[in-house]
Amino acid sequence: MKKYILTSILCLLSSIAIWSGGFLYFIHSYNQENLLVDNPVGGIVVFTGSAGRINEGINLLESNISNLMLVTGVNESSLINTQNWIRSKTSKYECCIELETNAQNTADNARETINWINKHSLSSVRLVTSSYHILRSELELKKIAPKDLIIVKHPVHVSNGKTSFLELVSYFMLLSIEYSKFIISLLYLRFGV
Repeated sequence: MKKYILTSILCLLSSIAIWSGGFLYFIHSYNQENLLVDNPVGGIVVFTGSAGRINEGINLLESNISNLMLVTGVNESSLINTQNWIRSKTSKYECCIELETNAQNTADNARETINWINKHSLSSVRLVTSSYHILRSELELKKIAPKDLIIVKHPVHVSNGKTSFLELVSYFMLLSIEYSKFIISLLYLRFGV
């Protein structure tokens, strides 16, 4: 019985150590963006969610990184407000920006992005999403993307300066959940699990 308990404790501690080591690597890696900042791409893709993503996409569009931009995962109920807000930020809305309202999650964002990429025959995209979400978003795209598609990661960092202890705990929980989802996506990509 003692041997079983000891083995169980060692397995649990080993699992925690492996998960923690991977989590630390994840935290280090998610803030790394591709160094191809000024390189033009076929299109800019913005996965909606937290603040700053669409604005960052507009900034890239205005800097002529690309002439096309997709914003995927726009809530149908806020579509008109989103359109009006984008029109107030750039004159390129009518010619260059498409809003997509079907996506409900990251996998849907990836599917809608691939449909858009195929529609425009693109060979490269700049993926704009929050820093903690960038690795899983890239994985979801790679699952279904053509092998030769170039994905340039562009993580958006949002910080208001001061952070309370509760906000740090909340952010840590968010990162933990995102890391766990990333592991699931990685396993699915590697092993078809």
